[in-house]
Amino acid sequence: DSVFNGVTVVQLGQGSDSIYLNHIEVEGCGYGTYDSTDGIYQASLATNPSFDIKVTNSWIHDVSRNGLTLGGHQGTGFTEGNIGFLFENNRLERTGGTTYPDWHGQGVQIYGGTDDYMVFRKNKFIDITGTGYIAFLGNTVHRNVRIYDNLFYSTDRAKFFTSPGVITFLASGTSVDNAKIYNNTFNNIDLKGITILAPGTNNEVRNNLFANSNFSYGITTLIAGNPGLISTNNAYYNNTYNSSAIWRDYNEIGYRAETTDPFINAAGADFHLKSTSNSVNNGAILGNDFATDYAGTPRPQGSGWDIGAYEYY
Repeated sequence: DSVFNGVTVVQLGQGSDSIYLNHIEVEGCGYGTYDSTDGIYQASLATNPSFDIKVTNSWIHDVSRNGLTLGGHQGTGFTEGNIGFLFENNRLERTGGTTYPDWHGQGVQIYGGTDDYMVFRKNKFIDITGTGYIAFLGNTVHRNVRIYDNLFYSTDRAKFFTSPGVITFLASGTSVDNAKIYNNTFNNIDLKGITILAPGTNNEVRNNLFANSNFSYGITTLIAGNPGLISTNNAYYNNTYNSSAIWRDYNEIGYRAETTDPFINAAGADFHLKSTSNSVNNGAILGNDFATDYAGTPRPQGSGWDIGAYEYY
């Protein structure tokens, strides 16, 4: 544990390679405290990047600033041993709630130089406050990002909220290319969903399920005519919007409206789909790298892929 302002619980050196953190618990000094503690910190300079870093099967919680602070992770591919940074099968909750006036927080903060081949899959992100659950900050080149089969939700919308997005790529000297945001479930989120505020190419938002949330934005680029975002086969249920909401991307096609509750028990954080859900069999068909769901169930189980983190089984 950390008790001093500005101290990190786990800190990895710049340029460190092939470090694997597995089955660990990282507890900060407490959510909503004055201290600006980070859970895990590794932000490398562009001239000294890090490679092959993994955080898996771990619990990071009650951190007053960032659950993770990352940067300069440069991989060469999505195969084992070649990924720049992998975050898999983790539970990240109650971060970003610092009361220190000169700091802001988020679940994951990524910034600085260039990052390449970063993967966030099969995680739970719960009760995050600040700039985003996963925030890619400005003045950074973001390439080859995959965010899929994750659960993003809050237990109290009024207390835990994010802006400008749950998953956000900020502008100001930033570019994002080849980001794939697939088959995630968002529930009981306040303010904004997925925002790509930076220019880029070959970015895709597919098969995501947005439910029980209050959005000023659902999916948007906020860049007029940006050709770099393909948005298809996302589903929506019981969301509210402000009067000027752009709750779907202007160019989104094939979106699905859920007319009844698609989940087994959203209040109990069971986001398995009901057999009657319109998300069943209505997702886009994606590649073999994405062919298992949050629980490891193969996709598809029916006539088509399902929308959201869980495949109906």
